[in-house]
Amino acid sequence: MDKALQAVVDTHERTLKDEDLIDAAAGLKPSRGRDAFSLQQLLPRELADAAAEVTKELPTDPLTTSLVLLCGYSGLLKIGTRIHSNHRYSVPCNLFVALVGKSGQQKTPLMRALISDPASDIRRDARERFLREQETWKQACQGLPKSERPDPPRPFFPHLQDYTPESLAIQLELHEARGLGLLLIRDEIAGLLQSLEADSKRGRGTGEAQLLELFDGTGATSIRVGAEARQFERCHVSLYGNIQPAKLRQLINGDDCTGKFARFLFCELPGTIPRLCDHDPTAAEEQRFIDAQRVLASKAEWLYCQPPRQFKLSQEAKPL
Repeated sequence: MDKALQAVVDTHERTLKDEDLIDAAAGLKPSRGRDAFSLQQLLPRELADAAAEVTKELPTDPLTTSLVLLCGYSGLLKIGTRIHSNHRYSVPCNLFVALVGKSGQQKTPLMRALISDPASDIRRDARERFLREQETWKQACQGLPKSERPDPPRPFFPHLQDYTPESLAIQLELHEARGLGLLLIRDEIAGLLQSLEADSKRGRGTGEAQLLELFDGTGATSIRVGAEARQFERCHVSLYGNIQPAKLRQLINGDDCTGKFARFLFCELPGTIPRLCDHDPTAAEEQRFIDAQRVLASKAEWLYCQPPRQFKLSQEAKPL
């Protein structure tokens, strides 16, 4: 009798796991009606035309292109840029986006065209500024004993690919002092999510808790044995990454008790065939591509230079 009861329980547990996987898979299917969107509906005309040009040969659609581009731009905004649904509630104007696609679907070229390339000058300027500050510091320290030297400058990064929770807290402290946002980028975001899960299983959970709080733009105070205390009151963090469908199903597995996955906008790449160019580009085609890249870069620079702003949703824009 006990064996029969155990068999029933085992079958029930297997069924629940199968249902979890089915539910997770259903959540990954592209929503119906995506083809109703156009870039002209989602983006200003100049930006829409430029985004269409740089992704012409990539397997994307207007919804995917817009989400990737806007996620990249959102990480360039200043701390304090917020959206208000009413006078009592507001959220930072940031995005957590994960592009879902199988290997070989050109997720990385899409990220490069819409996120990395438009901000390349911003990243270069940040590095050059740090090198100048470092050289000035070295000159100021000449002839001074070590105990009297000022603190060395620290670099700040508009884009950040790899970090630990502790190092990210240091970086966000620097960014708050400058009022700058930050975009975390992972070409394979599964590695980040797996490290957060492993950290939680070890009993720490600092990485996952940090990610959950960063989404809301809140600050943090931390102390460590043998290290300086870290504190920042506000932050502006966006996150972008790529992930394969099978890996995402495995990670979700029907369970999101902390709301980690609920913070992400998961966008599955449409099943379209890349439109490869089978002829040598003309001078006019090359110029259109260069001009489009310049438009995306100029908009990135403009957003990066803007002061923090407050936006209020109209009644029509508020969720039902």
